[in-house]
Amino acid sequence: MAKRLIVVGAAALLVLFLAGGVFWIIAREFYWRSVEVHFVVPSGFRGYFKIVEDPANGQAVVRTDGVYHSTVPEDGVLRLRSMAHLQVAWFVSASFSDGTILRAAKSAPALDGAVTLSNSTLYSSGDIWFWVGPGSELQRKYDLDEWPHEVGVGRVVEALR
Repeated sequence: MAKRLIVVGAAALLVLFLAGGVFWIIAREFYWRSVEVHFVVPSGFRGYFKIVEDPANGQAVVRTDGVYHSTVPEDGVLRLRSMAHLQVAWFVSASFSDGTILRAAKSAPALDGAVTLSNSTLYSSGDIWFWVGPGSELQRKYDLDEWPHEVGVGRVVEALR
């Protein structure tokens, strides 16, 4: 009987050890590899900005305390030397250049009139697009067909309907 109890206990420990190993591998691959990205947007900026990879002329991405920082220029085209840090899961935060925090929308842009940063999920040739402004303004742009036509209509519009 004692021998059987020892075998069952050893098997249980082995199962727990294997389950912990599987959890560690999954966490390492999907959670621990995620990065935080912070954008500094010109004060008063409203509209789209996009991120494009430009190895020759793009900004170097600065990483401070584990956060990747990039400054969006006035023309709304953020050219980066490399977008490798955006090839994994990432969390986004933003502020205006005067230091005011720009609220990041969880999914679709806010319809309450608040100015938010939203990943517009409009992708074109590997570019990543963001919207800065209230959701109502984004809806108006869609209604008036003022979307960037090179990317077409993204999933944000579906979320706003």
